[in-house]
Amino acid sequence: MKKVRNLVLGGIENKLFNLILFTVILVAAAFSVVSLSHSHMLSKLSTESAELQQEAIGEITESVVEDVVDHSMKETAMLDSIIADGLFSSLETRVRMLEDYAAKVFASPEDFPQAAFSLPDPARDGEVTAQLILAEGLDPDDGELKARLGTAANLADLMVSQYSVSANTNSVFVALPEGA
Repeated sequence: MKKVRNLVLGGIENKLFNLILFTVILVAAAFSVVSLSHSHMLSKLSTESAELQQEAIGEITESVVEDVVDHSMKETAMLDSIIADGLFSSLETRVRMLEDYAAKVFASPEDFPQAAFSLPDPARDGEVTAQLILAEGLDPDDGELKARLGTAANLADLMVSQYSVSANTNSVFVALPEGA
């Protein structure tokens, strides 16, 4: 044992000092290990939570977008059907009007004068007009056919006016069984 300034080295004090120093170092090392372990666990937990949150947000967003698109598509389809119903209702009215007038004209052709009819004329291209279109091999000068064509020509003014008043109509015609 050595004595240095009232301090005895190598004695019980030295051993006690070394034991306390070792204990403090051991406690500091254990604290560091536990702190690092908890820091790693918290980092891992934070990463996993962020991934789960991103996944949940993605699923919710996808569900909301699907619902919005589905609702929007249903709404659009419903509005389109209302518009189409209006267009077809108007078209149906015009077709029935032409049908009724044609039935009246052909039911009693003697009550209507023979009207003039004409074959397509290239000089009238782009002009709204009633024109006669014949199936191949039909002669418009054949007596019986000519009389039926003259009767049908009485519908020309109604067909032209029906075509002219509707932007949704691309043609108006009456077909005869003979192919005219």
